[in-house]
Amino acid sequence: ASDHAGGLDLEGLVRFLSERTGIRINLVHCKDYGEAITSLEKGTAQIGWLGPFAYFEAARRGHVEAFAVGQLKGKNSPNYRSLFVTRADSPIRTLEDVKNTCIAIGDQHSTSGYIVPKRELADMGINLENESEFAEVVRAQNHDAAIRLVLEGQVDVAPVSSVNLDENMAKGGIDTDLIRIIHRSADIPGAPLVCSKSLSADLKAVLKDLVLQAHQHIDVGGYGGPMEKYVDP
Repeated sequence: ASDHAGGLDLEGLVRFLSERTGIRINLVHCKDYGEAITSLEKGTAQIGWLGPFAYFEAARRGHVEAFAVGQLKGKNSPNYRSLFVTRADSPIRTLEDVKNTCIAIGDQHSTSGYIVPKRELADMGINLENESEFAEVVRAQNHDAAIRLVLEGQVDVAPVSSVNLDENMAKGGIDTDLIRIIHRSADIPGAPLVCSKSLSADLKAVLKDLVLQAHQHIDVGGYGGPMEKYVDP
């Protein structure tokens, strides 16, 4: 979802879990959601973080369950949105204007970078899977990369996660005057921490309890940066 540590900050939470359980936990960053799902299915990973649609796919196959979801500082819900963004000087102002443009999209498991945008565009009669309806379709590695592609003028428009856009704006990573949001989706359920169903019931209960209480002991981070807390999905 992000290409820098602050955009998916799980280091502190992992250290806390390792210290409290006495189990060494190795944090591995996957190249995409597909790799994360495969790792959980094959048992090379036992816990993980997934976007909502990636979680839906993994849970549908019967291998994982969600046990906590992060609520960002200052927010009253773990939900977020898919945003279509352009440069501020772009003539694109509505979803209907997206047809025949150069668009950057996320990978097929990205909820706010592909799945929800596909539905939103379909409501406008635009088929995201039909590349002939666009001047060009560019695959962005993550939301941060998609935002940069828009700002650098390499693409005209991109659907991105509100979490990533807010995090980049808060840290001064982008000039807010240079970007325009032309469309906001309805709320999307937050991206959960998940565990393999193969773990013992006792260990799953311990992990969940520790994560839900972590904010009382440490400054917790996660998707988008500092968290108010983790809550039960």
